[in-house]
Amino acid sequence: MNTADSQRLGSALETLGYQHTDDLRQANVIVLNTCVVRQSAEDRATGFLWSLKPLKTDRPETVIGLMGCMVGVKTRSSKRANGRLQDVFPHVDVLMPPGQPEPLIDYLLQQEGRGGSGAEMEKRYHLQDGTLVLPLHQRGRTVSAPVPVVDGCNHVCSYCVIPARRGQEHSRPM
Repeated sequence: MNTADSQRLGSALETLGYQHTDDLRQANVIVLNTCVVRQSAEDRATGFLWSLKPLKTDRPETVIGLMGCMVGVKTRSSKRANGRLQDVFPHVDVLMPPGQPEPLIDYLLQQEGRGGSGAEMEKRYHLQDGTLVLPLHQRGRTVSAPVPVVDGCNHVCSYCVIPARRGQEHSRPM
């Protein structure tokens, strides 16, 4: 799921003219896509977010985004949680629920002075909702690509955080 979300976000960023880099110090935009099914994963994500604070201090123009299950779905309780996340990590510019790159894209368009209206918005949403185009740095290097068929879950098992973090089940149309 997170791999597909990251690829979708990478593709959307490329449509805005951004290019992939593995070097954080060269990046204009850094996104951490989180999976917090286990506490150790959340601890690693939290540690990585804190490691980005000095970079943000040195280069305040760098945009830092937090995406995925650590942010959670848009509900009344997650709005409070997201407020706490913003308080805990004030150096993070954008919070994105799982599979929703729109807040980052909107933020970048506003930063660039490119309003999000009309044909540009339609094109952007079509790219996000349409067939996934792999980011340029991954094309020709993979023999498969994740295709999300279903997101979320309607079952509320006592041991599972998926419904709380990804929301109710919604499926890809046939």
